[in-house]
Amino acid sequence: MNPGLRYLAWASVRGVWRRTFRRMRTTRGALTTLAGAVFTVLIVGGQITSLLMMNSPPPPHDTAVQTFGLFLFVFTLGGVVMSEAPFFWPPEVTFLFPAPLGRRETMLYMLVSRAWGQAFAGLYFALVSIRLAPLPYAPFVAVPLSILFMQAATTLTAQLRIGVGDRTPPALRRLLKPLVIAGVLLAGLGVYRRARVVGGGNAAAEFLASPALRIISLPLRPFAETFAATTAAGVLAWGAVAALTVGLTAALAVQLPVDYRERSLVSSERRFAQLRRARMRRGGATVAGKPSHRRVPVPALAFLGRAAPLARRQLYELGRGLNALLLLAFFAAVSFFYTVVMPGLGAEPGERGPLGTSLMALVFVFPLLASNSFNIDFRRDADRMAYLRSLPLSPSAVALGEIFTAAAIVALVNLLMLAGAAAWENGNVNPLLMTAAAVMAAPVAWLAVAMENWLFLLFPFRVNGDGSVQSGFAGRQLFKMILKLLTVGLIGALAGGAAWLASFAGGRVPAGIAAGLVVLGGCVGLTLMVGRAFHSFDLTVDAPD
Repeated sequence: MNPGLRYLAWASVRGVWRRTFRRMRTTRGALTTLAGAVFTVLIVGGQITSLLMMNSPPPPHDTAVQTFGLFLFVFTLGGVVMSEAPFFWPPEVTFLFPAPLGRRETMLYMLVSRAWGQAFAGLYFALVSIRLAPLPYAPFVAVPLSILFMQAATTLTAQLRIGVGDRTPPALRRLLKPLVIAGVLLAGLGVYRRARVVGGGNAAAEFLASPALRIISLPLRPFAETFAATTAAGVLAWGAVAALTVGLTAALAVQLPVDYRERSLVSSERRFAQLRRARMRRGGATVAGKPSHRRVPVPALAFLGRAAPLARRQLYELGRGLNALLLLAFFAAVSFFYTVVMPGLGAEPGERGPLGTSLMALVFVFPLLASNSFNIDFRRDADRMAYLRSLPLSPSAVALGEIFTAAAIVALVNLLMLAGAAAWENGNVNPLLMTAAAVMAAPVAWLAVAMENWLFLLFPFRVNGDGSVQSGFAGRQLFKMILKLLTVGLIGALAGGAAWLASFAGGRVPAGIAAGLVVLGGCVGLTLMVGRAFHSFDLTVDAPD
């Protein structure tokens, strides 16, 4: 690599750390960093405590290989299908593309400059996967290498698509992505049909063991074996093979005789324009697109009273930017796999009892994840605060209109996933827990979305034009997750206590009514808190930039 590019890659890393330490000197940055550190300590402590106190043996080698292999296959397939020309930031385009540098040197710089961030993210994800591996330290080798491989494989696939696309008729080129998506859907349909016969866990295990998938996923095998190794020598040996696989994939991406720069200019400009729109209208993937002529009826929502027009506007603008629903579908798939599919991998027919605890976990996990990014609420309307304040509506009515659409859609998707979980297990579910999960879907979604909006109004932020984020962004996300968990847990504990006390008065009916009133009170109270935060929002100081 050119010495100047090596210095630039190192300077970018050093600059990130300098900005991080500089922001930690502020009160807000210190608080969010402290919250992130506390959250990390809690995760590590919980994992270590579970390992020390858990009486059950560690996961078997084959189960760990199947679980991690399926995760890696799904995420790699998604990156490969959606791959585009390599992305470069505008300063990189301005200074590197006209410079006397070869395309191979520029590609190598792009991979190296992004690698440290990918590896650092891998270390974080390794923390939450310790219990899934036979050895607690194996994920810290396997997960970072897996993320580096996904980055290199996505770049290599983008290069191949450019090279093949230049030599393929346009009509055939437009059919490639739909054909791949159709193949994935057909494979999913086949797994579902098999699950109706042998159960979801066995169907997923058979799918992973099929000859076609084993051939396709052969490059992923070293990473799964590293994760599932049962000895230190196995971790080192398979880790070396995995590192060699990453190096070979990156070398192929660098040496491939494809001139990607023209396509990178176009795709980088388009993606940076999306980030710029995200800065002008906080919303990222949920920002509204151009008006369309879809003839999908939008309900009147008259039961919301004066808040109905705001909720209807969110629905209209959601129809102009359906990427928000795609992002929601991604989180739904991740939550469904983690809570429903993965616990049943490798289980023998009849070994797994009726599905119950997984349904309750799904009701909590999905809203907590989805509410962070499905921001068709105050977070997208950051630059419309003055307009919202000018409306002849009370702050509580504005809060109700802004929260309702996102919470209702998250709850609806959660109910659909509960029905899908019942179908996945061929109706083998605990009816009591299934009913409880269905009843809790809407309140949990409302609490998660309302908490996101309350925290946003207190600590506003937005994505910057260069794609970076405001100080303490990662710590803020962790802090929000902790508060959402505590809020939902506190209201759930209060509802459980009220139900327990009311059960002495007359059985299940008074207990259910008492628990419902407590949950309803929590939702109403949090909505009023959002309205108060909106009323106190200082348009001259709290500008999220």
